[in-house]
Amino acid sequence: MIDGKRAESRKPSSVLATFRLLVGVLFSFEAIFALYLYSNALKFIFPFPFPVDETLVFAAMAALTGMFIVLRKGIYQPGLLLIVMVLVFIGWVLVTWTWSPSRIIAKSYVKSYFAMNLFSVVAAGLVIAPARERIIRFFLWTSFLATIVAIQGSWLYLNYGSIMFYEDFLYAGRAYLLWSYATAFGSLVLFAITIFSRFLSGKQLVSFLLLLPCMYFILVSGSRGALLGFGLGSVILLLGSGRLWEGRRLQVTTSQIIAALVFFSAVGYVVWMVVEGTATGSIARFVKLFRQVGDDSVVLSANRFSYFGFAIKLWLSAPIFGNGLGSFSISYRNMELSGSYPHNMFLEILAEYGLIGLVLFLMVLVYVCVTVGKSALMRDPVMLTLMAMFVLQFTKAMVSGTVSNQSGMFAMLGLLTAAPALARSKSRWLAGDGSGKLPPSVTQPPFWIRWQA
Repeated sequence: MIDGKRAESRKPSSVLATFRLLVGVLFSFEAIFALYLYSNALKFIFPFPFPVDETLVFAAMAALTGMFIVLRKGIYQPGLLLIVMVLVFIGWVLVTWTWSPSRIIAKSYVKSYFAMNLFSVVAAGLVIAPARERIIRFFLWTSFLATIVAIQGSWLYLNYGSIMFYEDFLYAGRAYLLWSYATAFGSLVLFAITIFSRFLSGKQLVSFLLLLPCMYFILVSGSRGALLGFGLGSVILLLGSGRLWEGRRLQVTTSQIIAALVFFSAVGYVVWMVVEGTATGSIARFVKLFRQVGDDSVVLSANRFSYFGFAIKLWLSAPIFGNGLGSFSISYRNMELSGSYPHNMFLEILAEYGLIGLVLFLMVLVYVCVTVGKSALMRDPVMLTLMAMFVLQFTKAMVSGTVSNQSGMFAMLGLLTAAPALARSKSRWLAGDGSGKLPPSVTQPPFWIRWQA
């Protein structure tokens, strides 16, 4: 029998344990997957030395690593059910290709559905979702990469003005949107850590300092969708960050009060900028959008208002089966032109895939919502952060990008199936018994997992 001193001497040192944690974070599957999601934004900052597209390289690396993890850990059932439902939806998309007038755009859409959307939901739903530790590591990587993009974007804005016209973006279309949504995605993690951490703790202060350049860049980037998505996600986090009512008494935390004051101060500052005519890029474009609503010459030109109206008209011409994959552009312009799409996820599905496509996609959303609802994790910080990040990606799909180019949203759908796994591990990681202590048989989790409940 080994005595206490000998057992203690065999324990790894705290330095070694910290080193192993850092190595685990740096070379984890979540690191590869986060780089995959951020690759298109990062290539303008760090040109990757790969002979092929860096997104494909990270996807291949993640696929190989993910297969090893799934074979070792087993298949996560909630994630598998979601994948089956997504495959049914994509299967119907392929069926509509048979009567679509598109021959060029439709092929690119099919590639994106399988290489981006399906891969994202598989990787997130089968590998990351089953483990709280993996989700947290994914959070850390997204916040880190978002901060890099925000700092670079803010530096460009301060030195050269609006990045919408930055010369390195010219060949990549509206690349500023990539930076804006990438920043907003990780910023929600930083905002969540800020409001869930102990008041004035080192973790809270660091996350808040990193959040500042991110919020600044979102305001000046010129992306209305990213600003709106970040705002809606922040509201989700604020409303769910504590039990607001306990009986007849209002229960709030110090962090909640400060976060609410900062949020409403930001809203007030935005209103003041609009009134004074000094609005930053993103706010100014919101004002421009509202002014366009009453301008017939603008509404009837090629923009979102015209796209929305034509998408409804196109859907009514084939309400049940739709007009086929990628049919919007050739129907609207009599030619296949990239960038000509309804700019609304549901209108695109109706116009191209009909009511059948919409029902199949709604079944995916309903399944995820039911899975989250059954878990009863509305106060779990990890679950709330996932919901806020999904809201951002869902907002993006409603205002920008085709359905085939929504890998972020499909990744979040996969991550939301983590609800059952999070519910099972809640008592282990969050010490849900209220004692603040973990059971003797459970190893103390790393500091970056110990969020307040």
